[in-house]
Amino acid sequence: MIPGQASHGSPTFPEPWCGLWKDSNGKLLYLQRITERQLVVSLTPGHEQPFFPLPEVMYGRTHRLPALYQADVRSHLFLRVDAGQPGWGPYFELEFLFGEGDRLRLAEPWDLASGVIARPRINFGPQAEGSPDGTSISWAYPLANFWKAEEEEKRFLDYLGEISAD
Repeated sequence: MIPGQASHGSPTFPEPWCGLWKDSNGKLLYLQRITERQLVVSLTPGHEQPFFPLPEVMYGRTHRLPALYQADVRSHLFLRVDAGQPGWGPYFELEFLFGEGDRLRLAEPWDLASGVIARPRINFGPQAEGSPDGTSISWAYPLANFWKAEEEEKRFLDYLGEISAD
């Protein structure tokens, strides 16, 4: 993609945005790209802590949840993580922003990852009518912005290797 030029193809998730992210509450988010638009996402409350249990969800925990990088109706790109039944929600969504001076704008693929903020939001999707209380995604709260945490990534990957061996 060329800066300042519109893309007419499917959005590609920027490789520098993959890896470990951390919020102000210590929650960790790990983004791993599978294809240009498909990722798997893992969340945990902190190093050496188990992945959040997801009651009544087919994945059973927040490890390797499927995600898709896509555009909304305004053509703003975001990452939609299936935190419930695929196609029905709820979804844990991340919008990527970049700080310029005293304002935020939508992040572009060429922005330095260290300046990108991943802002989470919850989208209950079509299932909202059946279960408006949102208990199946209570693990996501409190919502706080995530920042890249490259210095902690090796320790986190070592931990992921330990639990996948179990």
